Amino acid sequence: GLAPAGGGGSGGRLPPLSGALAALAAIALAVMLMALARGRGDRAIVASAVAAFFVTANTYGLVLPGLTNLWLSPQIAQAARAARPDCESVRIVTTPYHEPSLLFLNGAATPTLADPPDQAAQAMGEAGACAVAVVGAEQQAAFLARAAALDLSLTPAGKVAGPNYSDGNELDLTLYVAGGA
Repeated sequence: GLAPAGGGGSGGRLPPLSGALAALAAIALAVMLMALARGRGDRAIVASAVAAFFVTANTYGLVLPGLTNLWLSPQIAQAARAARPDCESVRIVTTPYHEPSLLFLNGAATPTLADPPDQAAQAMGEAGACAVAVVGAEQQAAFLARAAALDLSLTPAGKVAGPNYSDGNELDLTLYVAGGA
């Protein structure tokens, strides 16, 4: 079977530094509450700013980047490069996944964002040897039927699965390459 691309980061555990930052934020919040209870609004403001810094650093520096299953575009770009390791630039043809981040992560080879699956098959036929199609489970039958009608020989080359954070839908994507992988 095909192995899913990407991973779960640190296996669902937070890095140790994350716990330390959370503890520092909690201490700063306790200092803020004590300052407020003593009528020291100036110290409370400083303590709340310090707490906000620790929470922000923890959230955006450690927690969110570690949620690799949440970010499909990097997984897709990595899996596409792995499917075509001999190509300097991989052309991604994708249906239904149309996230703008995929455009930026794929470098100079702008992905083709195909709406209907038959358009994706057509684009694969025109894209050349360094192309990788990324096809959703629901689009797969129509994509493969059109590819067969175009006499394209496609081989599954990987899978990427996870939530599409922009619409909340769970996606099961299969990567295809022309000929053998």
